[in-house]
Amino acid sequence: MYRENLLSRSYRVFLMDELSQYEETISSLSDQIEKGNLESAVFNNRGLAYSEIGRLDEALEDFDKAIELDPRNPIPHINKADLFKRAGRLSEAIDSCSAAIAIEKDVTFLRFRAYLLIDEGRLEDALSDLDIAVNLEPTQYTLQKRDQIRQRLNSNLPPPTAS
Repeated sequence: MYRENLLSRSYRVFLMDELSQYEETISSLSDQIEKGNLESAVFNNRGLAYSEIGRLDEALEDFDKAIELDPRNPIPHINKADLFKRAGRLSEAIDSCSAAIAIEKDVTFLRFRAYLLIDEGRLEDALSDLDIAVNLEPTQYTLQKRDQIRQRLNSNLPPPTAS
């Protein structure tokens, strides 16, 4: 599968504890880019490192470049969605997540968009995503979250939090 191959080429930088480790990673990836390595994964990973240290504009630029280089890659779209979510830009996060789902109907992507929709108060849309996710992979967690949303819709309670 395309995604599995992509993930095997793409490493995540989340495990670093020190700012200097992120800066070293950014420097190393920037060196690769300067030497002509224009793979989507390089820009995606540098975007992740930028994102983790709060350099959101640079992260967004790198995610956009990763998408430009490999439009079939859903991962930079998801990373962009996460960036927008952390910045409180829910509508843009939903749009980025939708772009990833258009490429690959992945359960994780559907759940993530459902949680964004919940945060935006769009419970019916969230329920639709959770229904699709359950049909693809009926995990206990997704079933429970879907049932919670159905109960909220039936009882007109305030929307739950995504977590």
